[in-house]
Amino acid sequence: MAGNSASLTSTWKKLLLLAVAFTLQAVSLAPYYSYGQLFTALKEESGEASGSLALIGSLRDLTMCLGNVLAGALLRRYGHVRTLELGVVGLVLGMLLDSIAPSPWWLLLSYSLISGLAIALIVCPAATLLYGRVEGWQLPVAVGLASAGAGAGTMAVNSAMEVLLELGWRSTQRILAGAYAGLLIPCCLALRCLLKSEGTQTNQKQPKAWDLKASFRPFLELKYALFSVCLLLYIATSMIPFTHLVFYARDELHYDNAAGLMSLTGLGSMVGRLSCGVLAVWIPARWIFPALFLLQGCVLLWLPFCEPWQLPSFSMIYGVSSGVRIALVTLVVAELFGAHRVQPLFCLLGIPMGFGLLAGPPLAGLVFDLSGSYQAAFFGSGAAMIALLPLLGLILFLHKNAAPGGPGPESADDQGVIDKPKDSQGPQENVLSC
Repeated sequence: MAGNSASLTSTWKKLLLLAVAFTLQAVSLAPYYSYGQLFTALKEESGEASGSLALIGSLRDLTMCLGNVLAGALLRRYGHVRTLELGVVGLVLGMLLDSIAPSPWWLLLSYSLISGLAIALIVCPAATLLYGRVEGWQLPVAVGLASAGAGAGTMAVNSAMEVLLELGWRSTQRILAGAYAGLLIPCCLALRCLLKSEGTQTNQKQPKAWDLKASFRPFLELKYALFSVCLLLYIATSMIPFTHLVFYARDELHYDNAAGLMSLTGLGSMVGRLSCGVLAVWIPARWIFPALFLLQGCVLLWLPFCEPWQLPSFSMIYGVSSGVRIALVTLVVAELFGAHRVQPLFCLLGIPMGFGLLAGPPLAGLVFDLSGSYQAAFFGSGAAMIALLPLLGLILFLHKNAAPGGPGPESADDQGVIDKPKDSQGPQENVLSC
């Protein structure tokens, strides 16, 4: 009877952790995928060049991705709850500062820097929360369900912005700041209660100070270095529609419901993430990845030839493929490098992904400023993504031919392994940390 009761408690705890991870990803990643509408509103008000305004969003994304390294250090030192609480304060503060911006360039501080860093401090705890607490076949399903939160959030926020932007983008940021606070604060309180039994979520011995040099050591591993380059180039191409699609649909194709396209992308993303969680139970995530690159590349090649009535189909399909990618990244890292290294390596991937985000959307905006059309940018991004398939194939070849028990990080600390919490029960209940 006691065993059944403990099992039931554990099940409810996992479900609650899943609900928290879902909500955190919904709220933190919604701004990440909704810049397209804000970009359009900024361009209408200011008339600035597309490349310049796209840089605001790309710098936010770069800050977010580079902030993953800081988030990893904070997770290691202070745990999920404190890192998350710091991120919540930063996100709400950044959006409130957005709402008093005297000009779009003020957003380089409030939106690009403060909000970008805050999103990293929320995304990293959310993306790694389930590892070490959910195991076996339940893990890919749980990861897929949790990551579907970003799709749901994208759909909800973009739908809300269609209405709120009638009040102006400053008022929209103020209203969204209040809504985000109302969702994130209960998540912080719930997570503090759920992880209370794990103490401070740290090792039984106090973790050593952050070793910056050791943190970057994985880049010396050939397979990880190639994987980082692959993600850098992939992100540079795949994020272009999230910034420019709304403006392209409205001003080039004269599509009436351009703003609604991002909501469809969010819906597709949610479907993709859920599907990924189920597929990864039977098919290794690393084999789904090349199929994803091929699908997304072909869809991007299709975009320049889309008629206005085909844009909703594009948005839905592209959203599905984007959702699969987001759900897959941590699973692929676990398969290629070991589940015990997910948290530190995922945080470190923010560096190449951030530079990809910095390069892609502004370059597409520059192409538009020079040519008056986005078609060349969309076509080039699709071709570039398909061209990444040989590199991805090389990474899988290296993994397949790696010697069992091959070389890895020099210590458990470098891998991010932390011993079992003091009062956790059962085998292999490691709490991951950067």
